[in-house]
Amino acid sequence: MSSISCSPNKKYYRKMQSARPININYSTIRLLILILVMAASSAFAEPKVIITSDEFIERVTDKTLTRPFIILKVSSDGKIHGTGAFRKITGRWLWQDGYFCRSLRWGRTDLDYNCQRVTSYGNKLTFTSYRGTGDSASFTLRPTKD
Repeated sequence: MSSISCSPNKKYYRKMQSARPININYSTIRLLILILVMAASSAFAEPKVIITSDEFIERVTDKTLTRPFIILKVSSDGKIHGTGAFRKITGRWLWQDGYFCRSLRWGRTDLDYNCQRVTSYGNKLTFTSYRGTGDSASFTLRPTKD
């Protein structure tokens, strides 16, 4: 039976002994903690529920709402137009009791009138049907191309 000899790597050991210790003072620690707290707070930011038409109009003015196969423009004068799965979308909207209420036509299909909760998070708007109790759809806000 052979024995295996483990000898420490002397070069590595000497290098580690000669390495300078990390000099962290109180100000550096405070700065690192501040950076971590700021990063954590933005990571856990909550979506904001939009409750007024003014807030909503401010978010969608000069923007296009997009998601895969859907491009919509929501005008401040209550009109909706765009395309969805290569079909024309038209409609009207109004703000009522804190909800985005809309009627839509998708091609020849009349989509039922529905009031939706709208939440904003970064460059996203999420519409949740039936006053916030139904299905949700998130759209990315992009600058409108002229």
